[in-house]
Amino acid sequence: MIKNYKVSVLDYIITSNHIHLLVCSDDINYISNGMQFVQGAMAQKYNRTKKREGSFWRDRYHITLIENGYHLTRCLFYIDFNMVRAGVVSHPEEWHWSGYDELSGRRQRYRLIDFESLLNCVGMHESSKFIDWYNNTMKDELNNYHARKEFWSSSLAVGSKEWIEGLAVYIPRNKRELSKVNSEVEGKAMEAQSTYLLKTG
Repeated sequence: MIKNYKVSVLDYIITSNHIHLLVCSDDINYISNGMQFVQGAMAQKYNRTKKREGSFWRDRYHITLIENGYHLTRCLFYIDFNMVRAGVVSHPEEWHWSGYDELSGRRQRYRLIDFESLLNCVGMHESSKFIDWYNNTMKDELNNYHARKEFWSSSLAVGSKEWIEGLAVYIPRNKRELSKVNSEVEGKAMEAQSTYLLKTG
């Protein structure tokens, strides 16, 4: 996908029954086309192996728009803790099919994550500072472990109130709902902010 479409991967995890991809692009159509490519390529490969037909994933993917900066950093940890929440591993480092090794600085070669785009989205300028921040925050997150939060994968958008309200004008009022979730205490170098969701009503 990243070779064929103008889409940057910022984080990912592959589990036994689903994937999470955090991606960015200048045009949402690139993301849509890229995801169709991923779904089609996976189905073709699996069908050839198993000598079957049909789609690989049961449902179409769901897109959640996420505001750059604080909220995007929260999403990184939500993705990386996926298999910890499922009780499969006790630390993200134990699940090798994710972006953890890249974000923590352990993997330097064969990267999928576009670090330049990631740094731009989180508002940092140096990868070494990001890696230090990520590893320190990961330690804090392990000590203050949080449960699954449905809104990351079910909302239309997650961000600050002003950002969400800016998006909401494009959706008819009877089709949208703005709601607030509890603020979270952040690790070093990131300031806690209120989180708002845009849902379909």
